[in-house]
Amino acid sequence: MKRVLFLPIGGMKTASSRLICYENAEHLKELGWDVVVGKDDVASFDIVIFQKRFRRKDLGLIGKVKGKVVLQISEAYYLKDPGWLHNILGFVKRADAIVVSSRPIHDWFRKNHRKSVIIPTGLDFAALPKAPKKAPIKICWIGSTGNERYLSHLVKPINSLPHKLKFEFWVIGGKRPHLGFTRHLHFIQWQLGTAERQVSECHIGIAPLDCNSYEFAKPPSKPVLYMAQGLAVVATETPSYRSLIKDKVNGFLIRGNDQDRWARILAMLIKDSKRRNEIATRGAAACKRFDAPNIAKQWDTFLRSL
Repeated sequence: MKRVLFLPIGGMKTASSRLICYENAEHLKELGWDVVVGKDDVASFDIVIFQKRFRRKDLGLIGKVKGKVVLQISEAYYLKDPGWLHNILGFVKRADAIVVSSRPIHDWFRKNHRKSVIIPTGLDFAALPKAPKKAPIKICWIGSTGNERYLSHLVKPINSLPHKLKFEFWVIGGKRPHLGFTRHLHFIQWQLGTAERQVSECHIGIAPLDCNSYEFAKPPSKPVLYMAQGLAVVATETPSYRSLIKDKVNGFLIRGNDQDRWARILAMLIKDSKRRNEIATRGAAACKRFDAPNIAKQWDTFLRSL
C-alpha cells in the first residue's frame, strides 16, 4: 500500500486538522494505508496532502515531493486575501488533485478550470462522550478563537427572550465574547478532551454565521457535532448547512439571520421538550453520513484513484 503524509495547518487543538488529518489517518490505517501526520520528510511519501496549506513555504515543499501532491481546502480562502488567491492558484497548477469539503468551493475551482473532489469533514462519533442532559435547558455555541464575532447575530434574540424562560447560555471557545449579552453568558474555556462532553450536556446547539460568500462555503461541521451529541440545531441558512439541515424537520434554518425568527425558534425549543427531542432525534439520524469511518472510505476511494 502507498505511503501517505498529511501536512496539517495546525495540531490536535485545531479542529479542522484534528478531524481531517489526525482522526482520519487512524481510520485510513484500519483500511490498510500507511499514514503519517505532520512530518516534513515529504520525499519519502507516495502521496502528500497539504491541509489548508498553500503559502510560500508550502509551495517550496512541493518541489521536494516525489509522489503525488494533493491540496485539501475546506475554507474559501480565495475570498479573504488577494495574496492567498494568488498562492492557491499557483499551488493548484502544481498539484495532482484537489479535495474540498463543500459544493461552493468545488464550484469555484470548476469555474477556474480545475477539477476537485468533494469529501466532507468527518467526525468520529464513537469517540464522542455522552453526558446526561439535566435542567435547566442549555443553549450551546462552540467555536474557535476569532469566530466569536458570529455570536453578534444572537445578542438581540437572546436578550429578548422572556425572563420566565429558564435556560443557560453556554459559550465554549478560546475567549469570552464581549458583545452586549444582558442575559447571563456562561463562558467555558475550550480544552481538548473535555469540550465535546460539555457540548453533550446541552440541549440546543446554535450555529450563526455571517451571510457572506466566505461563510456560505463553510462545511457543516458545527451542526454535525451538535446533531451527533443529541442537540436540536438552529443555524444561519447557508448552502452547506442546507445540505444537512432540513428546516423544521431535523433542525431550523434562519434565512438572513432574521433576529425575530432566531428568538421565536429558541423560545419554542426551550418550552417544547417534545418538539426539541423530535428535532434532535432526526438530526442524529441525518448526520450519520459524516461519521469518520464513512468519510475514511471516501478518502480510500480517492487515494486509490491517484
